Amino acid sequence: MFRWTNLLGVCLLLLLSNLPPSRAQAPERRRTVGLALGGGSALGIAHAGVLQWLEEHRIPVDYIAGTSMGGLVGSAYATGMSAEEIRSLLEGQDWSSTLAAGSGYTNLTYRRKEDLHDYPSDIRLSLSKVGQSASGINPVPRVALFLSRIGARAGILSDFDRLPIPFRCVAVDLRSGDTVTLSRGDLATALRATMALPGLFPPVDREGLLLIDGGVANNVPADVARSMGADTVIAVDVGDGFARQEQFGGLIDILGRTLSVLTNKSNQKGIATADLVLHPDLKPYTVLDWIAAPELIKRGWAVAEANKEKLLLLALSEEQWLAHLAARRARLPSGIFIPRFFEVTGTRSTRQARALQHYLTPLAGHPLDPEALENALSLASGNGFFASLTYVPVQKNGRLGIRVIAQDNPSAPPSFVLAPIISSNQPRTVTTRLTGRITLSDQVIRNSETRLDFGVGSTQYYAAEYFLPSAGFLALKRAQVFVAPRTYYYDTSQSLFVQGTRTADYLVRTSSTGMDFGFIEGRTRELRFGWEQGHQGANVLVGALESPNLTGSTRQFHVRYTYDGQDAPVLPRNGLRASGNFERIYRAPGAASSYDRIEVTSSWFTPRLAKDTLFLGASAGTILGNSYSPLSEFSLGGLMRLSAYEPSEFVGRRYYFASAGYLRQVAPGNFLFGGRTSLGTWIELGDTSGSQVVRASSAYPFCLSTGLVVETALGPVIAGASLGHRGETRAFFSIGRFLY
Repeated sequence: MFRWTNLLGVCLLLLLSNLPPSRAQAPERRRTVGLALGGGSALGIAHAGVLQWLEEHRIPVDYIAGTSMGGLVGSAYATGMSAEEIRSLLEGQDWSSTLAAGSGYTNLTYRRKEDLHDYPSDIRLSLSKVGQSASGINPVPRVALFLSRIGARAGILSDFDRLPIPFRCVAVDLRSGDTVTLSRGDLATALRATMALPGLFPPVDREGLLLIDGGVANNVPADVARSMGADTVIAVDVGDGFARQEQFGGLIDILGRTLSVLTNKSNQKGIATADLVLHPDLKPYTVLDWIAAPELIKRGWAVAEANKEKLLLLALSEEQWLAHLAARRARLPSGIFIPRFFEVTGTRSTRQARALQHYLTPLAGHPLDPEALENALSLASGNGFFASLTYVPVQKNGRLGIRVIAQDNPSAPPSFVLAPIISSNQPRTVTTRLTGRITLSDQVIRNSETRLDFGVGSTQYYAAEYFLPSAGFLALKRAQVFVAPRTYYYDTSQSLFVQGTRTADYLVRTSSTGMDFGFIEGRTRELRFGWEQGHQGANVLVGALESPNLTGSTRQFHVRYTYDGQDAPVLPRNGLRASGNFERIYRAPGAASSYDRIEVTSSWFTPRLAKDTLFLGASAGTILGNSYSPLSEFSLGGLMRLSAYEPSEFVGRRYYFASAGYLRQVAPGNFLFGGRTSLGTWIELGDTSGSQVVRASSAYPFCLSTGLVVETALGPVIAGASLGHRGETRAFFSIGRFLY
């Protein structure tokens, strides 16, 4: 009996020795953390402050889900950027430029700059699809490039689970109304989809779905973060500030409230699944306050600090945090991305695709430099044929490359632009003109461009130019050589003043046909030589002229030079624009012999501080010769040409004019309502002398003006008042021009 008991004990010991270790001895698995970042346009910048606090206190983020601006910030963090890098990115971004329409004035070719300078309006129509507005939905190409840069950090990864932090963003299918959670594919395209706010940015066509901003369905996608596998979900809601607002002071407040109403119901579903919801105090900022990035980031940091007791329960030790960061870095794409090829997709024009390749080919075989690539794409879009250009890393046949996705510009030729010009600095008198330009390309000869200009109203004009760039033996390496036959008709009324008193009105009609030859160097300079001949006449409408009615033929040779180094067509912040015009007039009504007419004009803008602009304007002209036509005399008076006086109140064979002023920005520009609103004060001085028609005044006229200048889709709107040197006061109003 005793032996059997001993034998049983030995067997039991052997059996226990072969059992696996107890589960209780394994280290406890930490709870994973998911972060849900909500949409809110500019208010979403506050997410960067939350991320900064989490990093400072070693709170890990294992999953990220975001909507709209929350998707942008979340994707940057998910692709490996640190919170500090994201903060620097958002604070250093020139949002007014990024959110502006077009590829940037400085990137445009000279001809496209001329279009915007001559017709500062966003009313642009496509003639290829008659009646379709080219500006109804703004493609905002620099936003697309900004998203491409973030998306390129993912390299050729198409599975968002393989990013350093698994990521999701939310959009809505416009066709079915279904909520779509984007988890794979091209990251930049996914970001454009989640940020495609209806009516402001174009929907994104992706895999048969027409996707728009996900904020209307799930603005704070905490449920998405939970479904990814997060044990604890932190939600950041930046969109509810307007929901608690009781008074609404203007359009921006109403817009914010509208967005809040649209997203509030969708918020409830997502937020209900969150373990902790952070509501940053973002008053008084709005969804359009992009320039407030530093303060918004501080507000994001502050809301995390206010909830630190709950958040610190998720903190890691120093050793655990370093291991967590190392694991994230290990998931980054390895090696330096060197594109071996560039391919262009999306455009229907084979010729434009080849032209785009010309800018990209020099970048092949070198490490990817996003800034250099984006500069090349911006320059390539300067011809106006592309609404936007985006890029994504790809791999084909084992070779790495970049795919450039082009979106054709619906306002590219053939196109039509309308620009109303309205001005008044006289009581009960308003001058109005509806002006426009039709641009056609490849008419008769390839690469040619036809311009058809018109103006109807207080001044009528009709003009046509056939611009033909030369090739072959006439082509120069650094300049574009061109010939340009042209014709025009001009019909305007002018007033005659004697000692400040209006004594007569007369009608001037001019018609002419000619040929220009010239050079365009780069994107800033044009030099033209030309000959023209035609007919000109002046007839009295009201009052009496000392000189009889004039009529006769005209012949002249001219040289014209223009330099445009400014950063905007009408109301720039920086740069110089200058032009010079020499005319050798061989025949003109009232002239017994030939004479020369010379004029130079310039304007210069420079920024002062963050919101101010200093500007200077100067022009002068003279007529050389013993006999000349009175119709060639220069004139001063009218808005921004001695604003306290009527148009053409001062005339003469010589003149000078100068202006200097200061603009103070009182409201920032935005992609929704237009550009900046500025309050300006300026002084204008000038004089004329040597008139054949009236005796010159002995005074030297000058005036002090002040006004409000608003950049709009129709061009600058100016309203103000001017005080003249004789004590005259005159209110003025204008749409379409600032410095003439």
